[in-house]
Amino acid sequence: QDYNLLGSGLQLLGDMAQDFAETRTAFACLGGWDWLLSLLESTTDSLDLLQYGARLVAQLCKGGSYGEAQSARISATLEKVLRNSQNDARLLYWGLWAVQQLHGAESLLTTLRVNSQPGSCNVDVVLQTLRSLSGISWGQGDGAGPKEALQVIETVLGAMQAHQDNVEILNDGAYVLGRTAAYAAEQEALPQLIEAASMASSGALDLLRLRASNAQLVRTILEALAEILEHCSCSGASSRVRSRICEGLFGVEQPNGGLAVPGRATGVVGVGLLSKVAGEHESNTSLQGIVMWVAGLLHGVAGIVREMEMHPHSYGVQLCATRALASIYEQQIQPLGEEVADSNLAARAVCIQAVMGAMTTFRENLVVLHNACYALAVVVEHGLDAVVKEEQMLACLRAATQALVLAQDREFVAGYYKPNSQATYLRQESTRLIASVCCACPSLDAWLQQQGSEAMLSKTLMTAVDGLANGKDSGDDRMGEDCEVLQHALLALTHVVGPNAAIRGSLQRWGSSCAAVLRASADAVADLVRRQHAPSIEELKQGLVTAELVRVAQAHANDADIQSRVQLALGFLASQSQVSQR
Repeated sequence: QDYNLLGSGLQLLGDMAQDFAETRTAFACLGGWDWLLSLLESTTDSLDLLQYGARLVAQLCKGGSYGEAQSARISATLEKVLRNSQNDARLLYWGLWAVQQLHGAESLLTTLRVNSQPGSCNVDVVLQTLRSLSGISWGQGDGAGPKEALQVIETVLGAMQAHQDNVEILNDGAYVLGRTAAYAAEQEALPQLIEAASMASSGALDLLRLRASNAQLVRTILEALAEILEHCSCSGASSRVRSRICEGLFGVEQPNGGLAVPGRATGVVGVGLLSKVAGEHESNTSLQGIVMWVAGLLHGVAGIVREMEMHPHSYGVQLCATRALASIYEQQIQPLGEEVADSNLAARAVCIQAVMGAMTTFRENLVVLHNACYALAVVVEHGLDAVVKEEQMLACLRAATQALVLAQDREFVAGYYKPNSQATYLRQESTRLIASVCCACPSLDAWLQQQGSEAMLSKTLMTAVDGLANGKDSGDDRMGEDCEVLQHALLALTHVVGPNAAIRGSLQRWGSSCAAVLRASADAVADLVRRQHAPSIEELKQGLVTAELVRVAQAHANDADIQSRVQLALGFLASQSQVSQR
């Protein structure tokens, strides 16, 4: 047999089965199961072919392929494939994932238990089983409900205990515990699930105490605890889980063996376990940001701001606190509990003041500045109200324009582009902030216009398009001048010159040759209408942007994503016209 041809065919079928239920149904109706299982049963000398076949089985078992009618044969075939895996990581992963898709999470737990017994441990199997368990969509479908979540938590804790010297297993196990316990914490009507979430949290905290010096493991554990916290209420049954995590991270051991939670004067990190972890990794700013984020989830934004006020000249504290504030405000903060969410919303003004203080102290530090611009952007996205008024919005806009000028000075030397990744980040995030402020507070468009910002924002847009076309900013996922970056640049310029000049002009200049410009233009139009930005809507009613969108979209007729975005934008425009005619 031609294994290369078979492998390519299996990969193609796997890709199609992953995305389209119709493919899975057609495969079954055409007798595909018999062919696939026979192929896997007869293949013994090609791990690649077995891997592609196991992946296809996993995708087919997502539904629509009538796999349940062949479940006994599929199970026997997968068992044979796993026996012949030679501990190949990818083959184990897809084989175990297929077993989970066919029989649910419980089917993997037996494998995990067997390989956690003395004398029968297979580390590779344990790792791939944990990675398969990490992909379960809890609460969606059979085999991914409360009963299975309880069993997963108990079994994973047992496996971690059996392999306590294997950091890789501990890391993957902590990740599974976080995802599973987060689901368990939501089941407030089921006491056994709340207890399981508390047990998982205690296991993670114990592991954190023992392995506080391992940066990667600490990161995974803290992120797992944060995921659990985000699904705990402040007053319901799951508040017990929240309290357990709070005591474990911030409590101070007493002579009698109990825990005492320190007062406000100690700062947001406290003097307990979390403080110990922070001290172990003082120079790791990325990890310090996660420490601050977890502390903020428990104490609220006010605690992080207090930490910034206590250490105004500490680069590490200011950078990590700024990142933590962005992480909290960019998410839907209501799941943190009504009390915490309300306090965070009420703290937006002091948050803006604290972040701008960091920008003033570190006025030449591009890393602090681009993180600060992003944090301010997600804060102002929550809009104007009694807490954040126009004066705070104007202060943010001033800071954004100053940051953009600095970014352009660092990116262009004597008129020539000079690659500078941090300056590029600052350009992107300061532009985002300008767009966010003006969308939230349209009256500030006039201030931008009075400052003569057209040339600066036009240059920003041209740099973004040029960077995308020439790959100047390539090499990092965040460095690419993607659709979102272009959208922010278009929106910022629109607030100065209007959508006809900014969006229609960009479509005329680049739309036919650059798909990203058309995507960003369509998204920008939809955003302006959705936010009811009155000055822009009045100009959009003239129909010039609409006509240009339709014209340029014809040059990208085979791009389904572009057509979808354009149709959404046109739909928003049409609905706005109907409202105006009433």
